[in-house]
Amino acid sequence: MFSVLCIGINAIVGSGIYRLPGRIAHDLGPASWLAFLVVGLLLVTVALCFAEAGGMFDANGGPYVYAREAFGKPVAFGVGWMAYVTMVFSWAAVANAVIGYLEAVVPLNDSPLVTRAVVAALILGPGALNYFGVRPGAYATNFFTVAKLLPLSIFVLVGIWFVDWHHVTAMPDTGGRGFAPVGAALFAALFAVQGFEVAPIPAGEAANPKKAVPIAVIGALVGCSVFYVLIQLVAFGTKPTIGMPPEGSDALWSARPIAEAAETFMGSAGGLLMAAGACISMMGFCVGSALATPRFLSVFAEDNIFPHWFAKPHPRYGSPDRAIVTTTALTLVASQVLDFDKLVDLANVAVTLHYVGTCAAVAWLRVKRPELARTYRVPLGPYLIPALGLGVCVLFFSQASITEFLFSGLAVVAGTIIAVGTWLVRRGVANRAV
Repeated sequence: MFSVLCIGINAIVGSGIYRLPGRIAHDLGPASWLAFLVVGLLLVTVALCFAEAGGMFDANGGPYVYAREAFGKPVAFGVGWMAYVTMVFSWAAVANAVIGYLEAVVPLNDSPLVTRAVVAALILGPGALNYFGVRPGAYATNFFTVAKLLPLSIFVLVGIWFVDWHHVTAMPDTGGRGFAPVGAALFAALFAVQGFEVAPIPAGEAANPKKAVPIAVIGALVGCSVFYVLIQLVAFGTKPTIGMPPEGSDALWSARPIAEAAETFMGSAGGLLMAAGACISMMGFCVGSALATPRFLSVFAEDNIFPHWFAKPHPRYGSPDRAIVTTTALTLVASQVLDFDKLVDLANVAVTLHYVGTCAAVAWLRVKRPELARTYRVPLGPYLIPALGLGVCVLFFSQASITEFLFSGLAVVAGTIIAVGTWLVRRGVANRAV
């Protein structure tokens, strides 16, 4: 159970909390801490659906499995594929985000070749680690989960005594933009808070998954949301300029808000500690992503949607090595082509799409499969919480741009082409055999 909980926490605490406080402060100023609270509360409805669904099944695949049992393989593939795309974009985004903090720890020259090489290492390294089986990746995930929480805990426990509460209780100035900054801030906070849905994906390889998954999903979301509120309070309360670009920079907001805030009450050593913590956190996220993401491809292959080539385990390590290699390669390409902010927005659209599938599946399975044993049931009846979860998804969709929807559509098309091609090949083989 601890490993599953760590996978969920590790998937949430990545680059978002180290990079996004500046972006959110840019939009909401003193009220920026509320963004994490509101998003956490909104996503509880979705997490409750994941908890019930996770308590019904003990197979790898998470949202793909839930949609498959409720609506069949075609719909499930769409849901599972978008979950897979989300994790690829998120992994690529975090690998890009580490550069800003790494420069504060290890002096790097300004060569794009060096920065691209570091980003590539954060993808190829964890991919290689998980090639050798789930156990090394799980152990590494547990280590990074504990290691990444320590600097942030110090940041909160020390920094809370230095907060100027006038900074976080003043009325925000939205610059005459009305409620538009609120939606933008919530959309940005979504990237930092998402990740709880990753916990059920490798469920088939966990002990007692029907009990572990609901606890991991709810525990990861609630715990991290509260933690994020405290971090944002300390960050803005000690350095309210994190929503502004550093002097001489063409950025819109600080790229190292946590480290800059820590410097105000712990000096340069505190800033260095937070920068090192950010690097550890992002490395941990990359390790966790390398563990969970490829399992989607192997599940697709086991269900005859993708070629069986992806499902065949390594003869020695038992890992889905071909799925790992393919996923690592796709993530590497995304990390080299797109920047952090674009990857964040694309990941948000993709993750919301597969949230829709799980919320709908929970309601439908109450009707279609009432006999299924459930270790947890959403409160207030079978429909209210899933309906609220779907409403939350619509709210986040409203903040996405046409470009982001087009990118998501292209991702769906790419996956569909592979699935249809696989079906045509198998049908041709079957006809020749007859």
